[in-house]
Amino acid sequence: MTGDFSGPIIRARFRIVLVLVVVLVLGRTELRFEDEDEDEDEDEDEKHAEDEDDKNMMRTRLIIVLAALCLLGAATAEEKPAALQAPAAQPALASKVAVIPISGDIDYGLQKSLERRLDAALEQGAGVIIFEMDSYGGGLDPGAEMADMILAAGSKARTVAYVDKKAISAGALISLACQQIIMRRGTTLGDCEAIMITQSQTMEPAPEKIQTFVRVLMRKYSKANGYPTALCEKMVDPDMEVYQCTSASGTVRYLSGQELAEMKTDEKQGLETKLIAGKGKLLTMDDQEARAYGISRDSVSSLDDAVALVAAPGAQRIIADVNWSEEMVRFLNSAAVSSVLMIIGTIAVYICFKTPGFGAPEAVAIVCFGILFLSKYMVGLATVADMMLFVAGLGLIALEIFVWPGVGLLGIGGAICIILSLVLAFQNFTIPRPQTPEYDWQLTVLVHNLTSIFGSLLTATLLFMILVRFLPKTPFLKKLVLATQQSHAGGYVVVSAEQQGLVGMTGRSMSMLRPSGSAEIGGETYPVITDGEFIEPGTPIVVAEVSGNRIVVRKKN
Repeated sequence: MTGDFSGPIIRARFRIVLVLVVVLVLGRTELRFEDEDEDEDEDEDEKHAEDEDDKNMMRTRLIIVLAALCLLGAATAEEKPAALQAPAAQPALASKVAVIPISGDIDYGLQKSLERRLDAALEQGAGVIIFEMDSYGGGLDPGAEMADMILAAGSKARTVAYVDKKAISAGALISLACQQIIMRRGTTLGDCEAIMITQSQTMEPAPEKIQTFVRVLMRKYSKANGYPTALCEKMVDPDMEVYQCTSASGTVRYLSGQELAEMKTDEKQGLETKLIAGKGKLLTMDDQEARAYGISRDSVSSLDDAVALVAAPGAQRIIADVNWSEEMVRFLNSAAVSSVLMIIGTIAVYICFKTPGFGAPEAVAIVCFGILFLSKYMVGLATVADMMLFVAGLGLIALEIFVWPGVGLLGIGGAICIILSLVLAFQNFTIPRPQTPEYDWQLTVLVHNLTSIFGSLLTATLLFMILVRFLPKTPFLKKLVLATQQSHAGGYVVVSAEQQGLVGMTGRSMSMLRPSGSAEIGGETYPVITDGEFIEPGTPIVVAEVSGNRIVVRKKN
C-alpha cells in the first residue's frame, strides 16, 4: 500500500527538535545555577538549603524531560501509518521455487491437473510456489476447489500469484487465495461476478444467492491473506461502494458504504474519506491500482523479476506444466465435445436396436460413451457406479425390445437409468444439499446438466429421423441400400407350400441340414429345416410338416 506520509513525518521531526531544545535550555539553566552556586559565599546552612533546593529542581526537570520523551514516542508512533508502524518481517528467501502455470478456462480438468502439480511441488520441497495466472475464468465450482487447494498449501509453502496477463473472474478468485500477489506491468485483476449462460447463449448475472456464495469465498480468502476485504467484495458486487478512509494519524483503510454509515460519530472525527469505487461497476484493477490499494505486492517486468523477489539468488526453479494427457482430458471434457459424443453415441444406439448382429453401430456407441464416461471419470466426476447404471439402462431397453415387447415398464426404467447416469457423470455431487452455501449453485448446475442432456438426446433423435429419411438417397449410400421392392406387379409372388401338397412327399437333402438347409422335393429345391437333428447331404428325407413357408423334414425310414 502506498500513500503520502510526508506530513506526519515532518510533524514527528518537529517534535523531536522541540524536545531537544527543551533539554538544551534546561541544561544551560543547570550550568548557570551551578556557576552561581560556586560564586555564592554564604554560610554552611544556607549552602546546604540551596543544595537541597537544586536537587529537587533537578529531579523535577528530569521528570519533565522523561515525560516529554514518552509523549514524543507515543505521538510519533501515532503519526506513523499502519503500513509503517510495524513492518512485517519478510520471510527468508527460498532456495527452491516451483512455477505452476494456470491458463485458459478454469474447468475440472485443470483442477485435477493443479492437484497433481501442487502435490509434486510440495513433495520436491519447494519453499515457494508461484502460480502463473493467465485466465478469463471459467467454472465456479472447479475455481473454488482450486482456490481451496492453494489456500491449504499455504501452511506448507509460501504461495504467490504472478499475474502474467490477466486474472479475471475465477482467475482472480484463485489469485486471492495466494498469500501474495505480484503483477506484471500492464496486467489486470478483478471482475469476479458469477454469470450464467442462458438457453439463447447469452450471459447474465447469476441469482443473488449464488453471488452471496462468491462473496463468502472472497471474504474467506481476503481475511486469510490480509487483503482489503471491501475491495475484494467489490469485485463481486457492482452495487457496493468502497471508500478510502484516512485517519488523522495517517492510517489508511478501505470500507464499504455500509461500514462507513455504521461508524459512530466520534470514530468519524478527523477521518478523510474518498470514494474509489462507486455503484454500477465491478472492481477491475491494473497493476498500479492493485499495488496502491495493497492487493499487489509489486509490479515487475517478467517472471524472473517476480522469482527474484521471493527466491534466493541461484534458487532451483521447478516448472510444473500441464502434460499432454491432461490437455486431452480437458478437451474431451469440454461442453461441445461432450454434447457431440452424446449425440453420435445415441444415434449409434438407435441403429443398434434396428439392425441385428454386432457391427459398426455397436462399435461406435461403445467408443462414444466409453470416451464420455472415462473422461468424466478422470477428472473426478463420473464413478464406476454411474457407468454400471448406464449399462443397466441399455439392458432394460434391450429386454423391452427383444424379449418382452409391449411391457413398457422396462423401457421407461431403462431410459431413467440412462438419463440419471449421464446427469451424475456431469457433476461432482449426487443431489443439491439444502441448508448449505453451495445449494443454489448445485441446483443451478443440476438444471443446466438436465437441459444439456435432454437437448443432446432430442437432437440425436431428430438427426436419426433425418438420416433414415434422406440418407439412403445420397449418392454414396445409395449403392449400399437395396431400394428395389419385390412387388406383386413385378412378378414376385409368395406361393404357400401348403398349396403344393408337400406333406408326405420324399426327396433328398441338397446341403448339410444343421438344422436348416436346402432339399430337393418333387424335382424342386426348397429351403427346409429339421426338428433339430443334423442330416448329411444326399440323405433321403420326407416332409413331416408345412406351416406357411416353413417346411419341416426328417430322415426317411
